[in-house]
Amino acid sequence: MGILDELKQQADQQKQLRQQQALSEQQLAQQYEQLILPKMQKIYAFFKEILEYLRILETPVTIEQYSRHFPQFGSLIQTAYKLKTDKHGGATHFNNIREIYLRFTLQPAKLTTSGNVGHFEVVAKNQAEIDSLKRFLNNNNLSYEWKRHFNQIDNASATFQIEKKIPVRIHFLVDYEKGLILLEIRNQHDFNHIKRKYTPEEIDDAFLDELAKFLLNKENNFIQPELTQEQRQQLREKLRQQQSYPWHSEPIAPSDTDNQNKDGKGLLDKLSSIFKA
Repeated sequence: MGILDELKQQADQQKQLRQQQALSEQQLAQQYEQLILPKMQKIYAFFKEILEYLRILETPVTIEQYSRHFPQFGSLIQTAYKLKTDKHGGATHFNNIREIYLRFTLQPAKLTTSGNVGHFEVVAKNQAEIDSLKRFLNNNNLSYEWKRHFNQIDNASATFQIEKKIPVRIHFLVDYEKGLILLEIRNQHDFNHIKRKYTPEEIDDAFLDELAKFLLNKENNFIQPELTQEQRQQLREKLRQQQSYPWHSEPIAPSDTDNQNKDGKGLLDKLSSIFKA
């Protein structure tokens, strides 16, 4: 094979590779526009609508005893909601949404006489506790002040004044390459950090209904704990037995979502009934 033949072969291979890449990018763009973007727009519109209803109702969502780790926080309410897309205010990129941020703050319902949220004190008895507490507070974006003091027992200790104000973030993000919608939740309850992945098909009315309950701190099935391999195997075995002996399985009751759709209640009516529950 001559040098020109080799160059031609390499050029043909490069041309074919570029064509395949262009086709792949076209497929990804089509997948995003047809499947993913409508679901991101649906999520954004849902958040916008529910926040408007919350503003009208003027009934704060309460988290009773927010943290078992720090019971000093007590009961907190959700306030100062902010909805953004792609790190911009409002629906700046409504026709090309890649990210949705819902942020709000948890704080006591009653402020101090000076108008502050108040604080509580935690004493770290040694350097290891100091480092651990600082790391925890910084990771969860909590505001605090601390003062080191020395004693003869353990050399170093410190008192932390922790503000009763917790930032919460619910973040939807498009995984463009894999065709998924990612969800990350921080600090919604007891400093949780939740990550989930969803296909576009999973983002439906039932999903949003459970998300509404989750956001309103009502009983819901929105975030289920991830199962271990052993638990998955047990569920498979139970399903196999039900398929083999269907008379042993319990009847499936209609879902709350189905009932709500049938009676024609709007979201505002749902929210009102939830708050009164």
